[in-house]
Amino acid sequence: MSIDRPTLIRLLRIKQIFMYGQKQRKNKTDFGNILATQHYFWAVENLLKLLADTLDAELSGNDNLDHIWKKVNEKHVNKFGNPLSSKNEIFKLRRDRNAAQHTGTAVGNPDCLINESYTQKFLEVIFREVYKKSLHDLSMSMVITNRGNRKNLIKAESLIRNSLYKDAIRVLYEIFLQEFERIRSTIIDQDLYNILPYKYSRFENKEVEKVYSEVTHLVITVVILQDLKIRLLDYSRFVRLGRASRTYSLDKLMNGEDSETSGFSKDDAEFCHDFLTNLLLKWEQNY
Repeated sequence: MSIDRPTLIRLLRIKQIFMYGQKQRKNKTDFGNILATQHYFWAVENLLKLLADTLDAELSGNDNLDHIWKKVNEKHVNKFGNPLSSKNEIFKLRRDRNAAQHTGTAVGNPDCLINESYTQKFLEVIFREVYKKSLHDLSMSMVITNRGNRKNLIKAESLIRNSLYKDAIRVLYEIFLQEFERIRSTIIDQDLYNILPYKYSRFENKEVEKVYSEVTHLVITVVILQDLKIRLLDYSRFVRLGRASRTYSLDKLMNGEDSETSGFSKDDAEFCHDFLTNLLLKWEQNY
C-alpha cells in the first residue's frame, strides 16, 4: 500500500519513541528501566492507534488496551487473515508499564531487555506487513521535502552508520546554518521589520554593524525558538556540538589524535540528527 506523508511521520515518531526507550534501558538503572518501559508501551499504543486509523477500526477516546486490541485485531484478521502477533508479551508490557507509572516499580535489567525485544518484534512485523516499511531503514529524511536538505541528511545518516560522528555533526550543522539564515532573512524582511528596520549594509561603522548583527541574531533566535517551541537546552547543545565539529579537526590533529573518531559520540550525532530533522519539519510547516 502507498503511504501518505502524515502516516509516514507517525511511523517515524513511533520509531523515535521506541529508540528513546532503548537509550534509557542501556543506562541499566531503575529510573532508566522505568522510562524505557513507559516508552516501549507508548510506542505500541501509538502503533495500535495508527493501525486503527489505517484499518478503519472505530475507537473512542476512553478505550483501554483490551478494547483497542480487540477492535484492531478484528480488522487485522479480516484484511490479512491472521491475528496481531505477540499479544501475551504486549499485555505483560502493559502490566509492567502500569507498575512503573503508578507505583514507580522498575523491572529488572533482564526483563527490560525482554520487553524491548518483544516491542521491537511487534513494531517490525506491523511496519513490514501493513505499511511495507522496514523499521531499521525508516528515517526522518524521508519526509523532508527540500531535496538538498534531504540529500545531506542521507549523507549524515551514512556517516553515522560508519561511526564518523564528527563529520556527520558538521554536515547537520551546515544544513542548520543555511536554513537558519534563510528563515532569519524572511523574518527580518517581514514580521520583525518594524523592530529591526535596518540592514547591516547601511552601517558605515563596522563595530556598530557587528553589534547590530549579534543583537539581531539573538532576537531572531529567541523568536524562532519560542515560535517552534524548541527547548533552549537542546538548541544550545546542538549549536555547541555543531561549532565544535567545525574546529575540532585542527585542534586534535595538532595533539596527534584521530579527528574522525575522537571526541564525538554516537549519542551526540544521533541527538543532532533528531534535533535537526524535527526542526526542519517544523520550519517547513511554519516558514
